[in-house]
Order: sequence, then C-alpha cells, then structure tokens
Amino acid sequence: MSSPVIAIADSPFPSLDPVIEALAKLNPEFRISKSASAEDILEVARDADAIIVCYAQITADIINKLTKCKVIARTGLGVDNIDIPAAAAKNIVVTYVPDYCLHEVSDHAMALLLAMARKIPLANRHVHAGRWEMPVVQPLYRLKGRTLGLVAFGNIPQALVPKAKAFGLTVITTDPFVAQEHLDAHDVENVSFDELLARSDFISVHAPLLP
Repeated sequence: MSSPVIAIADSPFPSLDPVIEALAKLNPEFRISKSASAEDILEVARDADAIIVCYAQITADIINKLTKCKVIARTGLGVDNIDIPAAAAKNIVVTYVPDYCLHEVSDHAMALLLAMARKIPLANRHVHAGRWEMPVVQPLYRLKGRTLGLVAFGNIPQALVPKAKAFGLTVITTDPFVAQEHLDAHDVENVSFDELLARSDFISVHAPLLP
C-alpha cells in the first residue's frame, strides 16, 4: 500500500514537527505549497489524500478540482476559510482543533477589556503627542462590581470567566445552546440578548461566524 499524500496549503508556525510527529505512523508524503494561492495549493493538493490548512482559502473551486482528497484539516478553531458545503458535496471530512489557543485568546480578550476600561490606547496617543492631561481619560471606573456580558459561552469565554472574576467583574452570558452544567460550573447567569445589552458594562463576542 502506497503512503498517503498530505498537502500543506500554508502554515504560520515555526515548525511542522508536531504535525509530522502526529502523523508519523501513516508514513505520509508531505507536499508543501509554495504560497497560499489557489494555483500553488492545487499543484500540491490536486491528487493528495488530505490537506492541512491554517489561513489559506480552500474555496469551492479548489475543492472541486481535488481528485482523491478525503480530509481537509484546519490547524485552528474556525473553519470559515473552507467551503464546507463544497467539501460535503464531495464527501470530504473537514476537521479542526477544538482546544486550539483557548487560553491565549481568552488572555487577549481580557487584555483588550483592560485596555478599554483603563483607556490605555487613548492615553498612549496623548502622551506620545506630548500631552499629560488627566481630564482626557476621565471618567475612569474600577472594574470591581461592573458587569461583563459574553455573547456565546463556548470554551474560550468559559476560560475567560475566572480571569474576569479575578478583577471583580460579574459575568453574564447569552447562549441558547449552552448546557446548564457549564453555567453552574462557572456561576454565570444565562440571559436574553436584550437583557445582556441592558446590563453589561462591557461585551465580548465569542459567537461563531454563521448566517
């Protein structure tokens, strides 16, 4: 039996060693695209058994020209750069990494919240312009006792909750699909979207990009 061919459409990572190690038992042949253009991706992927992609666009046009592909694997969380209906029409399985960068993204969400709450970008611009004026950033409010509203309550916002609560924030969410056990585990109230808008001092959106 010949080794499977795996095409790498693109990769922003410093090394492909984790991918190579994870797939070593398949003894695959790896082909790496010269760029993220459709032409270069097809050059390595047209007759490949699988495609690994990060940011490159895997369009319907690319998918329809694949002759052997069984799997398109996204090295990340979202799959909006892959034409899912086109893949489904060709019986190609699309996979992703559901726990990719959960803490990093929730850290970043908290960093953005702090920057906004403390008006750091605004203050930074004024300081660089040679102005040191407290009234520019007033009013400033403490975080303790204020409310953070989370639109959707998947893994990333769940990772954000303890970080927000450490600053004294009350956390609420709006998510029609979340299991009650997850809300109970984090002591977070699930409310309607309108109520979340009315009660929240800060809002962080974690919903998938869907129609």
